[in-house]
Amino acid sequence: MQLYLDESGNTGADWLNKEQPYFVYGGWLINDNNKKDAEALLKKSFPNSKAIELKSKVLWDRQRDKLVDFIENMMNQDWRAIPVILIVNKKYMIAARLVETCFDPMYNHKLNSRMSYPSDLKIELTDSLSKNTSVIEGFSELIRCGTIEIDRMRSILELVQKHFRNTKGVLSHFADTIDGISDKDLKNMVLEFEVLTNYSTEKRWNSLVIPSLQYLILILNAAFGEQDTCLQIKADNLMGFSDVFERFDKISCNLKKSGVIKFDVNVTMCDSKTEPLIQAADLLSGFISRSLIESDKVSSNHRIMELWNRLYRPSAICSNEVRAILDSLDENESKQLMLSKLTGEKVPLDHPN
Repeated sequence: MQLYLDESGNTGADWLNKEQPYFVYGGWLINDNNKKDAEALLKKSFPNSKAIELKSKVLWDRQRDKLVDFIENMMNQDWRAIPVILIVNKKYMIAARLVETCFDPMYNHKLNSRMSYPSDLKIELTDSLSKNTSVIEGFSELIRCGTIEIDRMRSILELVQKHFRNTKGVLSHFADTIDGISDKDLKNMVLEFEVLTNYSTEKRWNSLVIPSLQYLILILNAAFGEQDTCLQIKADNLMGFSDVFERFDKISCNLKKSGVIKFDVNVTMCDSKTEPLIQAADLLSGFISRSLIESDKVSSNHRIMELWNRLYRPSAICSNEVRAILDSLDENESKQLMLSKLTGEKVPLDHPN
């Protein structure tokens, strides 16, 4: 199997970019024998194009119906290309990264080792903090810059503490745990980000590329893990990210060795100008991204809403955040609510750990 992937909304370490609030990985899972069929369909769908490569941004603005036609036709063929989609709400991910940092028992000594593992409680903490603008804006500085002054880090944790003191229920107890974090612990928190980014000189390591790819692999494993197959991932060549993809190759190899995933994974970076199916992936990821950003405009577009409905069906592999949102829709509820729910502030998203 070959998975052709492209991203949309990659703003590196700037997770609070207002113009691109979502990071999207989208692409097509295609049997090896059907590569030429998919390429022929892409060419047939845009016969008059004279561009060096097809870009979703241009087609969304100028030929939106043809863009929708192409995505629908890819799913309609007998050989059926499978759309693979991962949507990440960057603002929510800032809250998730904050929880993984300030409620890590390594730094927060009032917590036990169980907080080192994924849990519903950590998701509740993330849900709660994601609504606090001051906290999100503060912690985004550390992610964006790769470092921060200790006094500033302390002030962010004080905002976190104040937030949970004003929260009812179980989460309110987490306010008191902040008191156990010393200046040395704060320095070690910041040092974690400094080491990751080579002291702010390699901020690409704070991008969402690796956690998103890792999460995508887990989704695919849930769908195809019982099959004896090798998954060849062909991703768009991101400038300056070759070592990031090499790291992901090692991560996926370790996931296979440890039994977390059942199939072999190999990642190759491709030039979209010479690989037509990377362009096809761009059309899908761009469609998803622009639909979310312009949800107020497209929610009344019947064709786009029907396509979203198809992308959610079992023929597609959707990340848990999309499923959680769309599963919440009552059968009689208007499909026009889909995109507003996807972009709503109260939407709980699972996050890569």
